[in-house]
Amino acid sequence: VQISFIPSAMAVFCLGILCIVLVHKWPYCLFIVGFCFGLSWASLDAQTDTSDIITPLLENKSVSIRVKIKGLPKFNTVDGGGSVMRFSADILCVDAGVDVDVGVDVNADVDVDVDEYEPDLEYGEIHKENCNLRQLPTRVRLSWYSKIPFNLGPDQIWVLNVRLKPPHGFANQGGFDYEKWLFHKHIRGIGKVVNGPQNRLIAMPIFSIDTMRQQLSGEIQTNFSQFDSVSLLSALVVGDQSFITSHQWEVLRATGTSHLFAISGLHIGLFAGLFYGLASWAWRVGGKIFLSLAAPTFASIVGLMAALIYSAAAGFSIPTLRTVLMLAVLVAFRVSGKQTRIFDGLLGAAFAVLLVFPRSPLDFGFWLSFAAVGIIFWVMSGRLFLVQRETVERGELSGIIWRKFFLVQWAIFVGLIPLLIMMFGQISLVSPFVNVVAVPIVSLVLVPMALGSVFFLLVWPSFGLWLMKQTLWIFDWAWQGLEFTMQQLPTTFSMAERGLFCNGVLVAAVIILLAPKALPYKWLALFALLPFLFPLKEVISPGQLKLVVFDVGHGLSVLARTQHHSLLFDAGNRYSATRNAGESIILPYLRHKGVDRIDKLILSHRDRDHVGGARSVVEGIPVMAIAGAVIPWTKLVSNPAAIDRSVPNSQPCRMGQMWSWDGVDFEILYPDVKGAALFNSSNNRSCVLKISGDGYSIVIPGDIERPVEEYLLKHKRDALRADLLIAPHHGSDTSSTSGFINAVNPSQVVFTAGYHDRFGHPKEAVIKRYQARQVEWFNSALTGSIEYDFMAGAKIPQPSLYRQEYKAYWRLSDEG
Repeated sequence: VQISFIPSAMAVFCLGILCIVLVHKWPYCLFIVGFCFGLSWASLDAQTDTSDIITPLLENKSVSIRVKIKGLPKFNTVDGGGSVMRFSADILCVDAGVDVDVGVDVNADVDVDVDEYEPDLEYGEIHKENCNLRQLPTRVRLSWYSKIPFNLGPDQIWVLNVRLKPPHGFANQGGFDYEKWLFHKHIRGIGKVVNGPQNRLIAMPIFSIDTMRQQLSGEIQTNFSQFDSVSLLSALVVGDQSFITSHQWEVLRATGTSHLFAISGLHIGLFAGLFYGLASWAWRVGGKIFLSLAAPTFASIVGLMAALIYSAAAGFSIPTLRTVLMLAVLVAFRVSGKQTRIFDGLLGAAFAVLLVFPRSPLDFGFWLSFAAVGIIFWVMSGRLFLVQRETVERGELSGIIWRKFFLVQWAIFVGLIPLLIMMFGQISLVSPFVNVVAVPIVSLVLVPMALGSVFFLLVWPSFGLWLMKQTLWIFDWAWQGLEFTMQQLPTTFSMAERGLFCNGVLVAAVIILLAPKALPYKWLALFALLPFLFPLKEVISPGQLKLVVFDVGHGLSVLARTQHHSLLFDAGNRYSATRNAGESIILPYLRHKGVDRIDKLILSHRDRDHVGGARSVVEGIPVMAIAGAVIPWTKLVSNPAAIDRSVPNSQPCRMGQMWSWDGVDFEILYPDVKGAALFNSSNNRSCVLKISGDGYSIVIPGDIERPVEEYLLKHKRDALRADLLIAPHHGSDTSSTSGFINAVNPSQVVFTAGYHDRFGHPKEAVIKRYQARQVEWFNSALTGSIEYDFMAGAKIPQPSLYRQEYKAYWRLSDEG
């Protein structure tokens, strides 16, 4: 449960006073004191960033800024060739004369060669006396598009012309909250670099850990590109995940092994444990040198230093720093000599993490990592399968250790089920079985070999290269096993989230299942899973229609559900080689609502912003039939053969096609053979769908423009009448003619456009045409997803707007 607003400064002050009073008067009210202190601390932290915003006068305007690049830039290819480099940067100052040509196209194909740039300042000189200090956020996330690949270096200082806007992401139920992710990373602005000669490198760092990480990652990718798993090696050695492909992420998620192929808390802990053991051995060998320290104390300090070094290899990312803080608290207890329970140490570590990183609860990794560590402590503390080592034979001991290891994996799997359902809506069925094999291979073999090969590359290059090749050979072998598992076995099971009460019951059931064996009838706790195995679907009556217009940015995707059927009109955009609306928005929503199939998928036309997520949808949920534009629908997607095997029934859209589902009528109004032959553009070959029920009707016209609107006025004028209109072509000035609006005569219109849409949709002139006819309008970029509940015999309802229904304090754009 979270509040949707940030308490005022006065409220925070009063909470602070309350904390002091409670501690002074009632020292035992620690829970209330902790809650008040935590709320005050988190509120103060949040207030610092919500005030760190872009001045409206500079929003979406070209400004010249000096920035310092933070972390490792991420490189991606884009459609049509070329590349995009995405990176975070700290704004050092805004140069005088910020206003440049606002008409510059930030996506223009301009060759950029970073090697041509020579630093013209000593590092650290930014000439603040030449800066025009205007209100801009401290840290921003930028994208730089170019025809040719180029590299930006961490901690370099650049002068860049950029267009900035407030942090904004798609807002849909069940989908990834990009704005929350940006807030967690202290990023309060996003934008694009305007290509041109004005962008220049002005200073380079003398020494930078991130620069060393980038160089090492680049060397690994260049010298060992023949290995399939080379991108995973970079992630393990220096925490660079930018080379991991979408397919590899899919395999890792399906098998529940994502945590193994990154510098995670598990690896930091194992690395610290390795040096703890080495330090203990060194203490025994050279005990006279270390007499001033007890062996466990000396080993704990060495282990903590090793964890800090490995965290540096990951660029001091927040997840690794969390682990280091956890270890530091436990080491502090050890050094102080105080006897403490394990769970007291865990709570102390959580307090330290929240004190240093108050936004950690916004990150799923925070909850998963602390929950996993707590489960391991619970299991290893002797509550499960207590064994007296001296009572067993030496030969039996190894078997008991392996059995306990498997039980720990199983306990983690069971213990994390509530969190996985609440966060992701699905669990990995093979995770405990895969991890019992993968954890020893990765943690005890691959990680030591990978780190060892890097070390020897520095001191004995020939041996280091040989060792890295052997590491990658084992890596490829292990990776093939993961791919085989995903292909041959059902790897995931979706579970719809069922609310606070059911979640609480499930958490209690998990605690009971992991309780001591002596607890009687604890198997009855398994019944708590039943609501999630058989999710309660929304009750839809005959004649009722639930319709959602997804917030997919510049693009379109509309889901219509009747009592027993579901129709998806278009599948949104493809945003990059690894991300599309089908995977990021549509499928999470379907899982959230318990929808288990799509009866018909209509792909209106071939444009990427309408079919970019089609493949992910078809691969992620059963689709019974596909309908496309006049051209064969198989040309609308990148891999038609894969979809053809999954969808037995497919056909083009044709004027006159009609069907009824559960008292709701569907009709294709366009195209027909004659009309489509008149127009060459794919926009004007869009499918036009009308949905009609008892007392309501909706028209979804895709991207049709003026010529098709006039054609429909001539041949289908009477059929165009509707209560709700999804605006043609996102509200462009080539559509929504006065005659078309008059024929449809809608009560409401929905524009599906991007935030600060680069095409300027919806056009102001188009909005005024609707306003002149008293048509209520909504823009998904400002409202988030828009949901309607049409009831038989009732008038058009007011929609549910996501950004109004689910407010969050980190969203600066919720008010539009």
